[in-house]
Amino acid sequence: MFPLLIRNLRHLLGLPVGADEPVTSLAIDEQWAVHIGCEDDMVTVLLPLGPAPDPLPGAALVNSLAQWPPVLLDLSEQGEAILWAREHVGRLTAEQLHALLVRVAARAAALMAPAAAPPAPQDTAEVAGRKA
Repeated sequence: MFPLLIRNLRHLLGLPVGADEPVTSLAIDEQWAVHIGCEDDMVTVLLPLGPAPDPLPGAALVNSLAQWPPVLLDLSEQGEAILWAREHVGRLTAEQLHALLVRVAARAAALMAPAAAPPAPQDTAEVAGRKA
């Protein structure tokens, strides 16, 4: 089932079909490549991010029950961040796998985005709605 799922995903994305491989890698952008594999009928999506930001922003990883399977974060022994998700191959269509890849990419972008600069302090007169 996994080779058919990957063929359908590649067709959906307009990519060449390629050979039936146990692990497939797809470039998300110039920075990241996602790896998709299947073992024991479980499809695993891995996205290595490189060195983990410190501290890790938890808001980037909030999952809801409407987003299945959840996207999880692990740290390798080398301190590299890895986003991943798993689902049974029989429960995924190419469209669902594509939606999962989009969610993983969005989580990666949110997780690795530089922290927003704190807002500049305002003059108390401006805060009250008056100019000094």
